[in-house]
Amino acid sequence: MTKDEIDNRADQLNPNNDAYYQSRGFGGRDDYYDDDGDAPCLYYSQYTPPAPIPSAFDEHAARVRSGIAQEMTAAKAGDIICAYLKNSYPSVTLHNESSARDVRVQVYGCAIDSLLADKLMFCVNQWIRTRRWMIERRIDDIALVFQERKG
Repeated sequence: MTKDEIDNRADQLNPNNDAYYQSRGFGGRDDYYDDDGDAPCLYYSQYTPPAPIPSAFDEHAARVRSGIAQEMTAAKAGDIICAYLKNSYPSVTLHNESSARDVRVQVYGCAIDSLLADKLMFCVNQWIRTRRWMIERRIDDIALVFQERKG
């Protein structure tokens, strides 16, 4: 390669040079950037990932989830939430008082304005988010009721 060819190649690989943009179909650096000085997102916005192909495991998992969801009741969900919280926070006393479509868990030994109450509510919200498939259309409400003393 001659020195001119080497220089041209280097210019085309250097984003600080107009030859870089001209070799990519733009008139120059100024044509590439919009009026605000932001570069367009050419490749990201045009890319659509292919749809995932379900595997045999995915189909099996969907069948298992469907079976679990069909058998889910508010009482079962309340028991699961009680066990989940009791495992993480053994200092609180929990009692499941769920009705037909509402989960109601009594939390004894914890004031509603305490840090522990915030942690318990965070855990339940996480549980709901990760198990929405299990409780959708089966449970209308999930509530924690805080009482400082059992009585």
